[in-house]
Amino acid sequence: TEAALKAWQESEREYKSGSDETGVLGSQINQAQALQSLGLYRRSQLLLEQIQQKLETQPDSQMKATGLRSLGVTLQVVGDLQKSEQVLQESLAIAQKLNLPTETNAAIFSLGNTARASNKIESAIALYQQSATNSKDNLSRLEAQLNQLRLLITIQKWQQANALIPEINQDLVDLPPSREAIYAKVNLAESLMQLEGKASRRGAEKTGTTA
Repeated sequence: TEAALKAWQESEREYKSGSDETGVLGSQINQAQALQSLGLYRRSQLLLEQIQQKLETQPDSQMKATGLRSLGVTLQVVGDLQKSEQVLQESLAIAQKLNLPTETNAAIFSLGNTARASNKIESAIALYQQSATNSKDNLSRLEAQLNQLRLLITIQKWQQANALIPEINQDLVDLPPSREAIYAKVNLAESLMQLEGKASRRGAEKTGTTA
């Protein structure tokens, strides 16, 4: 990621020297996403806010939708949830208007994350479910399903949670070996342990014993 960041910084300089404003903006958006991957959210936020000012004067485009979504993600992480939702809704509207399925689904997933951070659990579950339904690849669908499962367990929707597990297992089987696949398996294992723990406590409560 650090190498990618340097490469995008070099690209920005080259685009600037050629007076290619679109290329500059694209390079800056990629830099912001790389900064997010490195956990440098404040730097990413500052850069994205500069990008947003430039994008506001431009017509709707995939780059504009992507830039706004990246800003919305960063705002969610740093805790500005109201503005995060506002910016992500704007990104979603552009993606839907331009018929960009991948960008549309990414915005819906990010809105789910912001809803979860805002403790709007039912809304978050619905958004994750929508994202999973619309996803064209296993990994994106799996991420949405895993987040949905965790929230279903949180609000004790046991039947829905158990119904989702076979779907998640199937997507895990179809996923090629990767770091993301490992993270997904760990995520599922944590949810299953949480589900089992809650089931044991429910059983203890019914029998009047303590776990």
